[in-house]
Amino acid sequence: MLSRLLPRLLVAFALALTLGACATNAQRDSERCAARGLEPNSDAYKNCLVDLESERRSRMETRHRDFLERSASPLNR
Repeated sequence: MLSRLLPRLLVAFALALTLGACATNAQRDSERCAARGLEPNSDAYKNCLVDLESERRSRMETRHRDFLERSASPLNR
């Protein structure tokens, strides 16, 4: 019984963490754009949100690429 339930609980937990992180990022981005004096629903505000998401994605891709390069290096083995 537990052997069937445990994988499902782990998947549910991972999904909850992922969704929680997305909501946190969206809220943080919204607060950052508002702190810059941008009015919600304005074009400048929407551009701010897009820019922040783009910057985050770029940083994540760079970190991922660096990780792959380090793990493929023969010196790390």
